[in-house]
Amino acid sequence: MLLTVRLFEERPDILERWQDRFRYIHVDEYQDTNPAQYHLTRLLAQKYQNVCVVGDDDQSIYSWRGADIRNILDFERDYPQTTVIHLSQNYRCTQTILDAAQSVVRFNRRRRPKELFNPERGRLQDSVLRGLRRAGRSGLCGAHHPAAHAPRRAGAARLCDLLSDQRALSRLRGRLPAGKPAVSDRRRGFAFTSGQRSRICSPTFGFWSTPETI
Repeated sequence: MLLTVRLFEERPDILERWQDRFRYIHVDEYQDTNPAQYHLTRLLAQKYQNVCVVGDDDQSIYSWRGADIRNILDFERDYPQTTVIHLSQNYRCTQTILDAAQSVVRFNRRRRPKELFNPERGRLQDSVLRGLRRAGRSGLCGAHHPAAHAPRRAGAARLCDLLSDQRALSRLRGRLPAGKPAVSDRRRGFAFTSGQRSRICSPTFGFWSTPETI
């Protein structure tokens, strides 16, 4: 891709040929594009300015492999005639999960403010939101050093209690038979029912290191 960008920069005639071939450009997951992908898109779209990108700055997770969140944050600067369409209505998650996620992600320094909603679901109680905010401020969800495990177990257990009361956790490692009454066991974690499925929420730090939490 770097050689393609270099070719287009050094040979305007070749660039124009490809610009005429790709007059309409669509890029998905734009928040995870790297500098080479960014420059390639800019070069191809330079002539006709017909470019549509889809992305969410809150879902930018590939900076470790070169993704630059500024590509999506500065899109309107690069293309002044841009029309932005916010897809705020969420059909996948309950409002409980949306509120929980937004209470943590709002601490990100570089992001566009947004409020996701699911009109068919109830809202999360204030007590759970306060617990998630404390977790976000303390770095509970992001620490991986072994020395940080023990001090966070109490906070994780408390937050787990709050979430279990709201039936608000997603896929975890353990499951109980469907419909079994909720139980509490500090050694194994907190098990509780959620609709037709029962979940287990571990109060140990290992819960926060799983990739599928919330």
